[in-house]
Amino acid sequence: MKGSAKKALSSLCAPAFFYFIISVFSMIIMMVQNIVEGKNVLCLGEYKCTSNSTPLVFGAEAIYILIWTKILDMLCKRGLGTLSWIIVFFPYIIMFILIGLFMLNSGTVQHSPSNVPGFSMSNSMLTGKLL
Repeated sequence: MKGSAKKALSSLCAPAFFYFIISVFSMIIMMVQNIVEGKNVLCLGEYKCTSNSTPLVFGAEAIYILIWTKILDMLCKRGLGTLSWIIVFFPYIIMFILIGLFMLNSGTVQHSPSNVPGFSMSNSMLTGKLL
C-alpha cells in the first residue's frame, strides 16, 4: 500500500474505518462472484441482470464507498461520532427490527369464520359441518 493511502486509512475515525472495511470486503466478495459470469452480467447471490459494463458498476460502487467514508470521517472530526455510528449501523438496526417483527408476526394468522373451511355464517350464528 502506498504511503499516502496508508496514512489516509490510518487517519480515519473508527466509524469511517469500520464502514470502509465492511464495504470493501463486500465489494470484493461481489467482484469474485461476478468473475465467473462475464463482463455483461451482474449477479448478486442468485439474482442476475444484464449490464452494459460490470466494471463500470463496480467503479461507481467504489466511488460511493469513498464518498460515504469521507462523510463519516468528517462527521467524526467535527465531534459527531455518535451520529456517524448511527449512520453506519442504521441499515443493520432496521434489518434486525424487521426480522424481529416478521418473527413475531409469522405465527399469528387471523382466521375469520368465513376463511375457515366447513364453517359459514347464517342467521348471525356460526354453524359448521363435520367433514
